[in-house]
Amino acid sequence: MTTRSRLVLAGAAIFAAFAFSGRAGADVVYLMDGGTVEGRVVRDDSRGVTVEMANGTLTVPREQVDRIEKRPWSPPAPKPPAGG
Repeated sequence: MTTRSRLVLAGAAIFAAFAFSGRAGADVVYLMDGGTVEGRVVRDDSRGVTVEMANGTLTVPREQVDRIEKRPWSPPAPKPPAGG
């Protein structure tokens, strides 16, 4: 993996950590470098783990995953209509 790829993945992991801090029910993917990615794990196979987050999805290569902590998940509440 290139240095640029590592930096992009680290940046995404840091963003995810802040974006989902305090969000109940998010799965946690623990990375080998000590970082975490939080969101809903939508795919977990021999190639990698795909996590759905508020801003999109992120696939973490399997060799970078230490472990996954699955938590009960429920979709976020819908936003009220604008102006009402």
